[in-house]
Amino acid sequence: MGQPHLVIVDALNLVRRMHAALPEEPPEHFCNRVQRNLLKLQRGLKASHLMLVWDGDRNSWRKQLYPNYKAGRSPMPASLSDNLTALITHCEQHGYRSITADQEADDAIASIALKILNNNVMATIVSTDKGFCQLLGSGVRLWDHFNQKPIDEDTVLLRFELASNQLTQLWALAGDSGNKIPGVKGIGSKTAVGLLQRYGSVKAIYQHLDELPTAQRNKLANDKEAARISYQLAKLKTNNQFQLRLSDFRVKDMS
Repeated sequence: MGQPHLVIVDALNLVRRMHAALPEEPPEHFCNRVQRNLLKLQRGLKASHLMLVWDGDRNSWRKQLYPNYKAGRSPMPASLSDNLTALITHCEQHGYRSITADQEADDAIASIALKILNNNVMATIVSTDKGFCQLLGSGVRLWDHFNQKPIDEDTVLLRFELASNQLTQLWALAGDSGNKIPGVKGIGSKTAVGLLQRYGSVKAIYQHLDELPTAQRNKLANDKEAARISYQLAKLKTNNQFQLRLSDFRVKDMS
């Protein structure tokens, strides 16, 4: 028997995009389509275990830290939210079990992936959320189901011109408009990338402020607290505790 392989699906990331592609699809057809895609993931990634992780209802700690976090995002369509319970049940009936995080699924997924790696189990996260790229250096694998390809260090370097372990530093400086992470006012992505390529980290940049042009130096000095908060918002929490048995998520051999 080979090494166990747990595939962790960022459930809302998957189903919201699938729903958006066919928003008028009857619920039972949608449930069947999701189930078929999970089977495709199981076979394609050679998963021995698979779990779907859903966002919880509790207010995110990030929202408490920064109330504008993810502000203005479109709500989930009622045609999807009204049928989530039926979808979860349908998936479980076909052998794909779910867990629901207390707050955001991202932290739960990251915590589970890292914990499972420590138990000599391969971990692959299925999501297009760029925030998971910060885990690449830990041994976690990432898979883009919609483009049918892995997300790796080369992908990150091509997209961001930085290594995966510098991404939280990038978002600390430049922010992330999609999640309403503020960053340092007046520091855009191009500037932030250049600074990180030169100095390596936000800490090192602040240690060398005297080497920077006056306008840039002033922006960074005046908005240091925003950089600190933005870094916290961007960094995944990986210490969430769960009482899970890997055997509960074993999938049927469909090879």
